[in-house]
Amino acid sequence: AARINDNNTIEFKNLFNQINNSQYIDRIGTNQQDNNLISKFGGFQETFRGVYSSQLVGKHKLFGQRTNVNWVLNYSSSYRDLPDMRRYRRDIIDGKEKNYLPLGTAQPFFLGRVFINMDEFSYSGSVGVDHTIEINESFLPVVSAGILYENKERAFRARNIGYARQLEYDQNLELLPIDKLFEDKNINTTNGLRLDEQTNPTDSYDATNKLRAYYGSLSLPISKKINISGGVRLEDNTQNLLNVPEPPRDPRVKRVLPSANVSYNFTDKMLIRATYGKSLNRPEFRELAAFGFYEFENNWVIAGNPQLKTAKISNYDLRWEWYPSAEEMITVGAFYKNFEDAIEMKAPAGAGTTRLFNFRNAELANNYGIEIDIRKSLNGLTLSKFLNKMSVLFNTALIKSVVKVDDLPERPLMGQSPYVINTGLYYNDEEKGLQLSALYNIAGRRIFAVGSYSRENNGSALEVQDEDIYEMPRGVLDLSVIKTFKVRYQVKASISDILNQHYVLMQDANGDGKFEEDKDQVLQKMRYGQLFSLGFTYKIL
Repeated sequence: AARINDNNTIEFKNLFNQINNSQYIDRIGTNQQDNNLISKFGGFQETFRGVYSSQLVGKHKLFGQRTNVNWVLNYSSSYRDLPDMRRYRRDIIDGKEKNYLPLGTAQPFFLGRVFINMDEFSYSGSVGVDHTIEINESFLPVVSAGILYENKERAFRARNIGYARQLEYDQNLELLPIDKLFEDKNINTTNGLRLDEQTNPTDSYDATNKLRAYYGSLSLPISKKINISGGVRLEDNTQNLLNVPEPPRDPRVKRVLPSANVSYNFTDKMLIRATYGKSLNRPEFRELAAFGFYEFENNWVIAGNPQLKTAKISNYDLRWEWYPSAEEMITVGAFYKNFEDAIEMKAPAGAGTTRLFNFRNAELANNYGIEIDIRKSLNGLTLSKFLNKMSVLFNTALIKSVVKVDDLPERPLMGQSPYVINTGLYYNDEEKGLQLSALYNIAGRRIFAVGSYSRENNGSALEVQDEDIYEMPRGVLDLSVIKTFKVRYQVKASISDILNQHYVLMQDANGDGKFEEDKDQVLQKMRYGQLFSLGFTYKIL
């Protein structure tokens, strides 16, 4: 950063981050989608991810500091490389483990290799101007305006190669250990395995997103207690998928997004605020691309939909806020959101050996509810020195969600829980350089993927082909300890997901509105496992 003078500052920020992950997954269980076979699945996967971000920022004060000009130039590049994902399947038949060897066409999901590479880069620039109009000391309106341009490009490539057995194959291949199955002598055109290319045209794509935005706003401090502000943002966005068999919907979306905010200050520490605003939710590239990605961990395929529309959201919010001190806060709010073309993930129609999920737009959806947020220090409440250094955090939201799609029954919005609870307990002893924290959160039952419906021949009766898939509530508890030594040195130890509760996906098979594992359909049940981490930090002062 360079501070030229009191009115001009320029900063040059850079960040590079790279994460490499190598994992082997060994999964065993009853495969309900394949004749209830007991199967073992093995998967090797290495993932290389990296991102570089660069930002040049300028801040300037003009006309006696009544005008602020802020500009930003951004460049970023990222990649995600999965150079060789290898998978195999072994079925337990008559007490023996047998390699799953497809006949005819290969099935890379169960015996094959997948190579994926994604490169993405973007650059953008924005300029914003805030000007204070000095009418008198008690009335200082602020006029703001700005422009933004962003260009993002992605190149995605995937190749699927599987193994299939010859018609007259050596049946001893079924009993070989997996590390012996792929020896050179077993890959042949007579009695062994052959390589079978299963790459589809939809497995690769190029995508671009160009955004042009303009905004203007006005803030009116009517009095010391009342402040009114409002503005409008104009967006012109073009999102394209190139060289794909099925062209996307109209790639260009122009929208006018107004917003307004009215606040009333009862005191310096208490106010009430009402806000309104329109916003957009553009589909991600992976939600648009028809490429079907097989998630080995879950044994399902997620594919995009090139015809997805941009979701439009109207937001209404009324909130009471109280700040007893700089470290304390109590807020109570009510909100309402209206969605048009909300993007949801859809479950398959009927069961197969591998489930397929894709995305679609919901016609109309509404969310409304209340939220309570409390951050309170225990200092001074007791004579205990230990408790005086503690603080608590509590946040909860109760939400009612309704979706309407054509003439189908109403249901909640995908991914929306009827309640969310977050709590935290913090301890901070600055003299000893010791910090402790315990965090707990849980979300209510929510739709993981929307089900499928159809009508009988006469079109009158509605038939459920596949029930909505729900994710069951799961409590998560995290603990962390941070110890600082001599200012420069810091050690952090943490345990994530101490409770390690099951992650469960279910369907209401009997249609009674209850979800009971012994009566309904359990699609998936697993534990993520606890995570223990230890970190060391050295600060350059």
